[in-house]
Amino acid sequence: MAVNLHSLSSIISFVSWAGAGYFVFLRAWSNHRAKRFAAVAVCAGLWTLFPFLASITSKSSVLLLSARITYIGGILIPPTLLHFALVTTKFDNNGLNKLLLRTSYFLGFSFLPLLGLPSFFNEVVVFAPYFAVVPGPIYHAFVIYWLVVSSYAFGTLVVAHQRTTDFHEKNQLKYFGSSGFSMGRGLSHHNGSRSPS
Repeated sequence: MAVNLHSLSSIISFVSWAGAGYFVFLRAWSNHRAKRFAAVAVCAGLWTLFPFLASITSKSSVLLLSARITYIGGILIPPTLLHFALVTTKFDNNGLNKLLLRTSYFLGFSFLPLLGLPSFFNEVVVFAPYFAVVPGPIYHAFVIYWLVVSSYAFGTLVVAHQRTTDFHEKNQLKYFGSSGFSMGRGLSHHNGSRSPS
């Protein structure tokens, strides 16, 4: 398979996310928020790598293995994003939020061993220049988990933005929110599912 613009944007996205996470972690390794951002960035970077990996092989077994490896990042984005959002907004001491955060991590790590099952996905289809997985029943549960947890994470940023009167903090939250939205658009562009025809 030939590397195309779609797959090149995938590797650029991976380098950007992973590089940002690594840079932030090194520059502020003792900062709790920096660690949380680094975790989100690494997960996002790994997930966006899928189209590039898919473009350099035509073997179905390698395509499937590549998808399963990169989906580790996709599965762990929601809890790491929620953790980052709660630390950023200082909502992490709320009892309900602590429970939601623990639950999101539990669900995320519960999905990981299911990645190898055909009921998650068992095929990668190619419709150049795009690649997508053929979803099973577990995949649909994953999508619901991803949307609910990520939406709550973005919601906390929106609420904090509305409540604060500090100009610097308001701009910071706006930046985090727009970056998160861009991440969501990028991830939905780079990854997807397709029902069997």
